[in-house]
Amino acid sequence: MNNPLRSGVSLSRVLTVLGSSLLDARWLPSGGGGEVLDIVIWDAVDEPAVDHGDLVLGVGVRDVEDHWNLLNRLTGTRCAGLVVKGAGGPHEPLDDAVVTAAERAGVPLVQLTNGASWEQIVVLIRSLIISGTPGPEGRATGTMTDLFTLAEVVSAVLGAPVTIEDRSSRVLAFSEDQSGVDEARTETILGRQVPERFIQALSDRGIFRRLAQGTQPVFIEGLYDGMKPRTAVSVRAGQDVLGSIWVATDERLSVEREQWLMDAGRLVALHLLRLRSESDMRQRTRSDHLSALLQGGHPALEMAGRLGLGAGPSCVVAATTQRTESVLAEAELQRLETSLSVHLKAVRPRSAVARVQDVVYAVLAPVDEMDETGRGPAALMEDFVDYTDPSRAYLVGIGRPTRSFADIARSRLDADKTLRVLRNDARGRQLARFVDVQVDSLLLRLVDLVVEDEDMVLGPLAALAAYDQRHHANLLETLVAFLDSFGDVSLAAKSVHVHANTFRYRLRRLSAISGIDLESPDTRFGAMLRLRLWELGQHGDARFAFAPRPRP
Repeated sequence: MNNPLRSGVSLSRVLTVLGSSLLDARWLPSGGGGEVLDIVIWDAVDEPAVDHGDLVLGVGVRDVEDHWNLLNRLTGTRCAGLVVKGAGGPHEPLDDAVVTAAERAGVPLVQLTNGASWEQIVVLIRSLIISGTPGPEGRATGTMTDLFTLAEVVSAVLGAPVTIEDRSSRVLAFSEDQSGVDEARTETILGRQVPERFIQALSDRGIFRRLAQGTQPVFIEGLYDGMKPRTAVSVRAGQDVLGSIWVATDERLSVEREQWLMDAGRLVALHLLRLRSESDMRQRTRSDHLSALLQGGHPALEMAGRLGLGAGPSCVVAATTQRTESVLAEAELQRLETSLSVHLKAVRPRSAVARVQDVVYAVLAPVDEMDETGRGPAALMEDFVDYTDPSRAYLVGIGRPTRSFADIARSRLDADKTLRVLRNDARGRQLARFVDVQVDSLLLRLVDLVVEDEDMVLGPLAALAAYDQRHHANLLETLVAFLDSFGDVSLAAKSVHVHANTFRYRLRRLSAISGIDLESPDTRFGAMLRLRLWELGQHGDARFAFAPRPRP
């Protein structure tokens, strides 16, 4: 049940902020609609419970008959409203009979533009709901509302569309009038995030560096044909950059208008400090609860209850990004956390998602009792990666399911180990279950044990490496080719482009220098293991201080 004391955001405010380009009110009661407290995604196969204040998203409900049936089911629920798409073009209105049915059922009816993404709408509405939750004294914070108001004021004064963004180029607020903007601004508004390719282009041009180093507005010519100029100014508290204001100006601002924009930046800074404090508190609470849960033991049972997780087997997923640039990595992690929360809300509503440092953890509950390897969660996360990660930047590790939250620390450890393997994986895998990478994980643990003693890693191979370096020889390459060819001399000789007799001579020479008995299966296995550890040490997160392993 929804808490009747909890604040939300009015449906009329949702419609005003998101605008008619995304949402079109088809029928509202005389009061304009009530408070939106939560979002429910409708599933006709597994119908969710709809409570007072829930805004129902009719994902996939397109036919007139389906609209009627859903409105009948929502009658008497006191839900905040129903959002559906039309069956025709982006602006084709819903059938009049559907509008009449909504009025008869007393359910506010809103149409979503066909070109808009359901995921985008969920993120936008959730941000508005969060902005309306009670503050420390039980009052609605209003910070997000204030930012939208400030964006409108700046837009009115400068006569141009405006966005207010945080340090990771996420859009926090924007002016209602975005007419005449280009593709980059349209994508930014719809996704509430500056697209990665534009972030990279701005970074390459040194724009972020100029904003970080100075307080003056920066005029930016179009980065490519069709991209209009912009003026940006940093929003800062002392030396700390909190975000930025972006104005779609066709030419440089006058000195007076630049000064006014800088003054506006100082006003926005006050609100961003407040917003950061509120956001940090929510994030810290959620992260603290999830961190305590992931420790396992008896306290995990209490944390599971606070996070709203259901009973039964559960599984931990650990996800992160391969980005290394600070701005891109931070933006990617925030997008990963938001996207994963939205994704799981639709398919696993009792799951919990939170970011802990540079890893986003998700606890999936419940999972199939018979799934002891994580096959089901892996399929779920494969769908998520396919849908949300076209640039293939995410890495996802999946732990083995556990039957009780008290044992969930093992699943978290599995997921962390899997993530480490993926970070060091030469094959470029993005997603794996722990059961798929147990051997790789064990090898990395061996690397940890011997990383400070390269002689222990190389053993007799050290003599070959030293000989090759002194005499510009290739005995270590010969050993690699021999082992990779499973002892087939002819095949190994071809792989290094020498005659078989020459290759046999090299084998005898390397045995004499290193003492390696290539007739012994145990010795061959030991040499293969040392070479594998060598390779992991060079290309992984623990590096040895000698040359890369040669390849034939």
